[in-house]
Amino acid sequence: MSAGEHVVRRKQGGAAGAAGPSQAGPGLAGPGLAGPGLAGSSLASPARVLWRNITGEAVAIGGPRSFLFRLTLPLGVLLPVIITLVVAAVSESLNSRDGLLGVTAVSTTNSVYWLLWIGVTVFAVSAAYRQAESEAGPVAETRRYAAPRLLTSMVARWLVLGGLAAVLLGIATMLTMLALPVFFPGVHSEVDAFTPEGVRFLWALPVYAFAAVGVGLGIGALTPSAPAAVAVLTVWSLLVENAVILLPRGDVLTQYMPFLNGVYGSGQDLALDPPWGRGGALLYLCLVALVLIVAGWLRTRAARRR
Repeated sequence: MSAGEHVVRRKQGGAAGAAGPSQAGPGLAGPGLAGPGLAGSSLASPARVLWRNITGEAVAIGGPRSFLFRLTLPLGVLLPVIITLVVAAVSESLNSRDGLLGVTAVSTTNSVYWLLWIGVTVFAVSAAYRQAESEAGPVAETRRYAAPRLLTSMVARWLVLGGLAAVLLGIATMLTMLALPVFFPGVHSEVDAFTPEGVRFLWALPVYAFAAVGVGLGIGALTPSAPAAVAVLTVWSLLVENAVILLPRGDVLTQYMPFLNGVYGSGQDLALDPPWGRGGALLYLCLVALVLIVAGWLRTRAARRR
């Protein structure tokens, strides 16, 4: 055998070895590829995707220049607390004078009125704005590629904004109920954070805030522009729901207003008595939020496909 034939046969043998069992054998197509390791990671992937969306949303709304720090926190937390303290100070001043004007003592069930109406509404409106602007403008196309799973990103946004609203308003509720009887005992001596009514505020108001943020996200997803979403939600929560009582059979229609159910379910003294009670009122609001989010997801998904 010549040296050239020997080299050719060695090359052919090497090629056959490369195409042999090591290429199509169990090392590549066996359990190492389709075994439990890959299946386990695929099962964990939705949780990882959700966590990435949560961290991305937290980064997006963080920072001193974001709408959260410039508008939501001042208007949603500081403003209702300041209004509550100013009203309490004026009431205390009038109560200490001997005049024609009398001031009624404030009970626990009326102590966080402004946090319920202004605070929760501001967070819900902020959620509507955030959701609507995320699907509009030149940045929307980038977000569609960065977070292609629309429903996952909406759930993550609900967890971040809703969780933030629940925590901050819960803390503000506790501090308000502790401060009122200390600094304004003449009118607010009956306010007590550790009575059954006070304890209900401490857990139910955060639940209401979280659900209201879900309603805001749904409205933002259903409305094509951020200003329109803000206008719709603001007018609905602060004007329409309170004016429904003036319509024929308004007393019945009022029972189905989502924000009024949230206020009632939180423990506020309110002229509302739905047949499902306070706990059912919070559950009803949560169901409304879920329905709106699903409807908004379907509308946005259809808009993306056009």
